[in-house]
Amino acid sequence: MRKIFFISIILLSFYSCNKNVRKTDLNENKIVKIKINRFDSALILLDTTRLDVSIKELSSQFPDFKNIFFSDILDFNPVDSIGIQKAIKTYLSDTAFSKVNKDVVLQFRNNEDIESEISDAFSVFFHYYPQKKLPKIYFFVSGFNRSIYFNENIIAVGVDMYLGNNYPKYQEITYKYLTYTMQRKFVSVDVVSTLLFSNFPFDGKKDRLLDHMLYRAKELYFLSELMNEREKTDILGYTPEQWQWCEKYEKNIWASMVENKDLFSTDMQLIGKYLNDAPFTEPVAQESPGRLGAWVGLRIIDAFMKNNPKVTIPELMQLNDYQYLLQESDYKP
Repeated sequence: MRKIFFISIILLSFYSCNKNVRKTDLNENKIVKIKINRFDSALILLDTTRLDVSIKELSSQFPDFKNIFFSDILDFNPVDSIGIQKAIKTYLSDTAFSKVNKDVVLQFRNNEDIESEISDAFSVFFHYYPQKKLPKIYFFVSGFNRSIYFNENIIAVGVDMYLGNNYPKYQEITYKYLTYTMQRKFVSVDVVSTLLFSNFPFDGKKDRLLDHMLYRAKELYFLSELMNEREKTDILGYTPEQWQWCEKYEKNIWASMVENKDLFSTDMQLIGKYLNDAPFTEPVAQESPGRLGAWVGLRIIDAFMKNNPKVTIPELMQLNDYQYLLQESDYKP
């Protein structure tokens, strides 16, 4: 009896600390199966010889997305059928975009791997938050207009923005430092990240850099748990070399933030320099990658969760006393 009791205590202790759920832990009836709605290929393959009929068929095939695409992405009145027909015909006949659209069809002709990864992540998210509604996922082509669109019901991906970081056209439309995440492998990361962003808006009690970087880091930590087979570099959108630079100079980065009292700054311009996409993090060093605030924040949250093994993911996401999170992390690079 003593042996059974001792084993029971061990098991109870193990399960109380084993807080991070994997898809393999879930019952089959709790598994989410995501099917991507391919508005992109349907639009690309429209019959332009009978465009009025083709657009009606497109609308009936994608009733949830058609008005969003016409109004929010094309910036047309969805009832302006003549204007929409002209815009779509011009877009589909444009030689530059015809090449891009062919590349979209080729790159995304099979998306089972993306569907599987999103399904796994959504299944674990649904385990933690069964009361939350999961969005439908759409692919669309944006004419290099946007990579992600979302509302409470939909997450839509402009797949022409994920054709590869060395895709020739990207050099003409954006900065080099932004192209690394314009790869197919980041589609699922951006979808799951958008799910978290839309469900957990900023909750800080103060508008300090500390609050913003740890709020963002909580979502990155949760994202890394939902997509646990991904490297942390992918979660943050860093190259391996950028991550190695951060690890090498971690002490210096933290010392700079502390000495300059940047952590407690409410200057939104300074906060943006630490958290927004940029070729480097200006307050730290020109050799640094951008968004160092998010990287340091993730290190702090990692330390907090290791020091507080009984804290669950939902409990972490509810914590918005960021001074407390820093203190209890005992972060000392």
